[in-house]
Amino acid sequence: MGQWLSQEKRPPSDVVIFHHPGRGPWTPSMIPFAVKLETYFRMTKISYQGKYGLTPCPGTGKFPWIEYNGTVLGDSSMIIKYLNKKFDIDLNKDLTPEQRAIARAMQKMIEEHLYWVGVSLRWNHYFDLSLMTRAMGMPYRLVTWFISRKMTKYAWAQGMGRHSLEEMLEIMHDDLQAISDFMGDKPFLMGEKATEVDCAVFGMLSQVRWNMPGLGEEGVRLVEDRYPRICAYCDRMKATYWPDWDECITFDGTRIPTK
Repeated sequence: MGQWLSQEKRPPSDVVIFHHPGRGPWTPSMIPFAVKLETYFRMTKISYQGKYGLTPCPGTGKFPWIEYNGTVLGDSSMIIKYLNKKFDIDLNKDLTPEQRAIARAMQKMIEEHLYWVGVSLRWNHYFDLSLMTRAMGMPYRLVTWFISRKMTKYAWAQGMGRHSLEEMLEIMHDDLQAISDFMGDKPFLMGEKATEVDCAVFGMLSQVRWNMPGLGEEGVRLVEDRYPRICAYCDRMKATYWPDWDECITFDGTRIPTK
């Protein structure tokens, strides 16, 4: 697996420096694209070093971002494409052209559609400053408030934020049902082996299942009660690529009450 090295240790050459704000309360990051990218590191066994901080990627202003031997990149899909070429990696080598097309379509639905539902729910409709402060730590209090305003504005501009809460919850369930139906009884999204799309799918579904405290009872039991296939998939990805999951979250497994 990729190695999460000590932050005090000087980064050696040929190790990916992985920048993101820090660990999350119930998932290794509150950013689905960070979970996506770190899952990719672990799936491909690329050595990486985590570097926490609130400095976004120069140029793109995105999180997460990487440095690799002087190269700086700040978009998770672009990062994966770059590293695939650099390390001669192809997690999709066993997929047919048709399967590759389906995988790309599923990823776009998840990252360009379902993602914005999550943004609107977390940072607007169910935003709780005290809850987020307890989850992320007091130093993040003002930053969290600023992020809420910023992300709400982005969701409105994208279009998802213009929907009512009821409409957004319906959209979320439609997307999750589509994922569950396509997954069927397959162990991974595209079949017997995990492929590149599983990094993105797990990154997003990890937020829905474990890291949506604002949804209260609905958020805690959403996957377990309504989507057992997604629940089993998340457990499978976690067991396969995150055996140290509990050491990569900030809480001891308990969830902060939301009522």
